[in-house]
Amino acid sequence: MTIIGVDLGRVFDAAAIVVIEDKLIEVPVTAQPRTRRITPLDIPTLLTRVYGVIEVGRMVRVSYTEVARRLYVLAEHPRISRPYALVIDATGVGIAICDMLRDPPYNLSPIGVTSTPGRSVTESTWGYNVPKQDLMDNLEILLERERLTWSGRMEDVVAYREQMENMRRGVKNKRETFGAEDDRIHDDYPSATAVALWYAEKILPPYIDLPNLAGARKQYNPATHGLTGR
Repeated sequence: MTIIGVDLGRVFDAAAIVVIEDKLIEVPVTAQPRTRRITPLDIPTLLTRVYGVIEVGRMVRVSYTEVARRLYVLAEHPRISRPYALVIDATGVGIAICDMLRDPPYNLSPIGVTSTPGRSVTESTWGYNVPKQDLMDNLEILLERERLTWSGRMEDVVAYREQMENMRRGVKNKRETFGAEDDRIHDDYPSATAVALWYAEKILPPYIDLPNLAGARKQYNPATHGLTGR
């Protein structure tokens, strides 16, 4: 499945786009995962979802109308799998892009994820309100467990790597903050990645049981279970 993450800036600021593909890999069971969501069966392996960033890009000094048009063109590109998820950081101006894409002539179904200083996830008109700490915790866990990688062949891979490596936690006005320590380094790529992967992790379980039955390993098709969207 393709997950497209988008982080919008203010008028004529850069808009960051991250295209992610997921897949299932088979790994040995060495310990019971904390986030197990499926009733344990007699299984020797798990199918684990991993993510690969295959393309990134930034739109600089582009109007909201043009941003919406370009996102529509991207979503309709043959390379994007069906189904796909278009996840937009709806904090601030992102809401306007969600509205544009839902209305004619685009008629898409973007998911808006609004980061909040709260402690609980709630649903909203555009999608979800999510504590920023949850967004960044999820991103850090995927990185630590090597479930998130990116291609070295991406056009803007140097900027993407720099932003991901410079994400830091801090405290400002008694509130936890997230961002690059160096103000000259943007954090729009990590933000776009964070909202996309938070949504991906919530709608599909990170671990899938593979039953230890005769012939099951050959017959098991993740696509028929709605896991890959292919």
